[in-house]
Amino acid sequence: MNKFSCKNCGACCKDFGSFGTLPLFSDEVEKYKKCDKEAEIELEFVPENVLLDKVSGSAVCLNWGMKGNPCKFLKNNLCGIYKNRSLICKAFPLEKIPEKEGCVKFSCFMDCPENSLNDFVHEASLVKEFDEPAFIEMFGKESFDARVEIERRKRFIGDSLKKLKEENKADFVEAEFLDSRDLQVVDIFEFLKNFGIAYT
Repeated sequence: MNKFSCKNCGACCKDFGSFGTLPLFSDEVEKYKKCDKEAEIELEFVPENVLLDKVSGSAVCLNWGMKGNPCKFLKNNLCGIYKNRSLICKAFPLEKIPEKEGCVKFSCFMDCPENSLNDFVHEASLVKEFDEPAFIEMFGKESFDARVEIERRKRFIGDSLKKLKEENKADFVEAEFLDSRDLQVVDIFEFLKNFGIAYT
C-alpha cells in the first residue's frame, strides 16, 4: 500500500490557490494571532463566505482567510508553528473524505507537486475503494482526524443555518463579491450563540 509522505518542499505553504488566502475558522484565527505576536510577524485576516441575514441585517462570516503567499510562518520550507497549525494544514492532502466506506474520488486530494496522487487511485477511473483504517494508514491519523473535524464543523454550520431558516429566525443570501470592509461582520459561531446554538 502506498503511503503519502511529505517531502518538505513547502509548495502547499507557498501558494494558497486562486484566492491567495488560507481558510480558517474563528478559533484558529485567534490562535494564529497569538502565534504572530510570538513570532513578531504581521498577519492579515479577511472574512470569506459571507452571508447576509435579511432578518437581523447581520453580515455573517462562515470562515476567515489568512492573506499571504507564501505563509509567513514558513521557514526553510518548514512550518514555524507546526504543532499549532490549522485544521486545513493538518488535513493536507485530504480535501474531502468519504462519509462511509466506498469510493474515494481523485478530487478528494489537494495538489502536491512532490507526490503523484495517482499512486493513491486507479489511473483509469481515478477511483479506489478504501475502508477507514486503510485511509488512515495511507494518509496518517492526524490528517484524517483533521479532515473529519472540518467536515463536522461544516455540517454543524449547514444544519444550524437550515434550522434557523425553517424556524423563520433568519433568512440568508450569499454576499458574493461583497466588499466586507464596509460591513460589521460577525463570525458564524458567535451569530449562532445568539440563538442558543453552540458548537461542542
